[in-house]
Amino acid sequence: MKRIAIFLLLAIGCSATSLHAQSFADKLRQLAGMSQPSEQTVVKKSYPSADELLGAWTYRAPSIEYKGNDLLASIAVNGLKSEIAAAYVKGGLKPGKGSVIFKRRGKVHISMGGQELDGNYTYSSKTGTLHLILEREGTRAIFVGYVTLAENKVLTLQFDANEAIKAARHASTELAKNSNLNNVSQLLANYPGIMLGGEFSK
Repeated sequence: MKRIAIFLLLAIGCSATSLHAQSFADKLRQLAGMSQPSEQTVVKKSYPSADELLGAWTYRAPSIEYKGNDLLASIAVNGLKSEIAAAYVKGGLKPGKGSVIFKRRGKVHISMGGQELDGNYTYSSKTGTLHLILEREGTRAIFVGYVTLAENKVLTLQFDANEAIKAARHASTELAKNSNLNNVSQLLANYPGIMLGGEFSK
């Protein structure tokens, strides 16, 4: 059960470690010395239909986004993107090496970080909300994710960091007692709206 959410916990753990090691104030000071990032082309995104979601999606890059109202937190989280990418690789999550397969009748198979998981899912194409129901050794965990599909056919799957870590701790006694995870949870509680996940393509 400890690895039932390997993808989610890896993302949360990596980002939280970066945030904990370097305060938002430190990150802002660091960013102040950097040049402005070059303007990027805006890619139009929408919620995929249930049929568009079906199939095997291969992991290609991490995704982190801040949807809260704290401007300083937004700048700091944006500055963590390159660090998250490196942390994902260090944790065993490499581009082209993981996948999520959405099957008919609400079945899902996840292959991430050397772990294989089977479960069920429900999806609303009206809101892009995805409920993942994963079971292992008789223990169930439910994670709520959010899906978008870009016009370049890149699927982004994100989870609210706070909610995902609460679900993981609720599903596992071992994780609930983990002091490091408790510290991460307390840290993330101060910055609601941090979304973590990945980008996938067929």
